[in-house]
Amino acid sequence: MFKASLEAADLQRALKYVKPIAGHKSHMPVFNCVKLEARPGALEVTAYDGTTTVYMLVMADTGQCEPIIIPFKGLTAALPAKGHIKLDGKDLDLVVHYINSKAYVTGGIALNDYPKLQAPEIITSSSHNYTDQLRKALNKTLHAVSADEGRLGLNGLSFKKQKNFWRLCGTDGHRLSLMDLDFHVDGPAEEAIVPRTACLALQARLNDRKKGEAKLHLGIMFTSGVRARSATKTTPAVDRVPDWATFKLDGMSIVTQLVDDTFPDYTQVMPKPNDLAVKFKVDRKAWIKACAAVYKANVAVCKANRASGRASGRNTPSAKHELTPTGLTLTSGDLKAKVPASLLGEPVEHLWGMNTQYIKQALESLGTKEVDCSLTHSKQSPLFVTEGSNHLQIIMPIRI
Repeated sequence: MFKASLEAADLQRALKYVKPIAGHKSHMPVFNCVKLEARPGALEVTAYDGTTTVYMLVMADTGQCEPIIIPFKGLTAALPAKGHIKLDGKDLDLVVHYINSKAYVTGGIALNDYPKLQAPEIITSSSHNYTDQLRKALNKTLHAVSADEGRLGLNGLSFKKQKNFWRLCGTDGHRLSLMDLDFHVDGPAEEAIVPRTACLALQARLNDRKKGEAKLHLGIMFTSGVRARSATKTTPAVDRVPDWATFKLDGMSIVTQLVDDTFPDYTQVMPKPNDLAVKFKVDRKAWIKACAAVYKANVAVCKANRASGRASGRNTPSAKHELTPTGLTLTSGDLKAKVPASLLGEPVEHLWGMNTQYIKQALESLGTKEVDCSLTHSKQSPLFVTEGSNHLQIIMPIRI
């Protein structure tokens, strides 16, 4: 019988970190569950989605008892926001006791049906200096990663070792965001594609440091696997062992199988200094506001068209961007929005189409008052957005 006693807020917090793994709907019920297991002085919360495993330790009073596997959404709904709770589990059901009340969580999974999981690697080097760097990089690159799990090579964040740094890059084929970092990674691998869900779980933890909490120590390891080989007359067959990545934080471990695909050669779209003919600065908040207005207008048009039985039209929140010496103007249907902008260099005029949601997400990931942007001479030039010397975002144009 499973028993544990702990603070509801601590368990809620742990569930928030594993939500990218267990919180999305899967056709396999086991992937929609979390495993609760007693550890000395703690409760271990585990989530697994077939590729990534997240382990979270929560301070709790536990006895010697069998683990229990419970639906993530049912457990989340049953927990109060705060207060002390007691968990009583029997067979496949769990009872959550709190002040003058209790809630039931049913529909659990038998322990024998839960897969055997990859244990976290032992990481010898970790530092709190890595956490701020990686937190900023994830916040600035993950929005560009494709959410389509069918596009393997794009459904993850590329970690690639350069001469003196690591480069993180995400792309969905329509936009790209990369950032260079100076941190250490254990293991021999110099290139890895880390699944998007693993990065989202790591991002959730790094962005949620409690007030007054000490800086987290972060350790990273990439483990090279073994390629499958057929048997020959002199050597036996070798089963394939996948490549793995391990991220270790205080109280949290993420073990994930790396994406077994090739990341696109993004160097082909990276600009050379002589290619950038048009350079300008734009007020970031004003541009975000204009992009939000375009999106709102697009939604209104789609709703009106559906209500009248016509095709929705303008499914992509796009806008013409016209750059002149007097500023930047966004035009979408009857909507026109003026954004303060200043040209650097000779006066020019440039007109191009852009997905405003992509621009909005890129701008929201930045922290500057003004945004440094560049274009080439081509009428179908991508938009190049830079922040400092180590961060670049590229947004491809669209026809409108």
